[in-house]
Amino acid sequence: MKKTISLILALTLVLGMATTAFAADITPTGGDNHNVTANYVAGKDGGTIYGVDISWGDMVFTYTDASKGTWNAAEHKYENGTEAKWTCGDNQNIITVTNHSNAPIDVTPSYTAETAYSTAEVKFDKTTLNLGTADNGEGDNGAGKATKGTITVTVSGTLTKDDKTTATTGTTIGQITLTLKDASK
Repeated sequence: MKKTISLILALTLVLGMATTAFAADITPTGGDNHNVTANYVAGKDGGTIYGVDISWGDMVFTYTDASKGTWNAAEHKYENGTEAKWTCGDNQNIITVTNHSNAPIDVTPSYTAETAYSTAEVKFDKTTLNLGTADNGEGDNGAGKATKGTITVTVSGTLTKDDKTTATTGTTIGQITLTLKDASK
């Protein structure tokens, strides 16, 4: 029994002893990887929004026919004669266009005469008015400013004397049309 206890005790001592283990160097051979994927989603551009203000002068013109003037019997001639002319009130022949859109616009004026009054010619100082976008602020969301321009209307030629043109309210001799177009397209 003494031998058995001695043997167990010896075995316990051997097993309880610390042993040093040595490892070989690890060499990287291969490994693991994983794909990185991405999806693109376009941001919303807000679309094109048009906002245009048009302010018209009253577009009332007066035609004053030519005058021979006053007869001077002593000189046997007319004096102080005048040429025919068209007039209107101050700035009443101005069309003002203001662009509040987030796109540039072109404004093209045109005139269509009433048949009986085709001898009166209406002209414009611009064939096309170009107005930039109001999306002109600083940065992506910076507030911009409206762009503005004018078209001046002039009338020339003659006006026929009739019951309509001599009435105190005058008569419509034609129509002005403004055609607006997105200048970026």
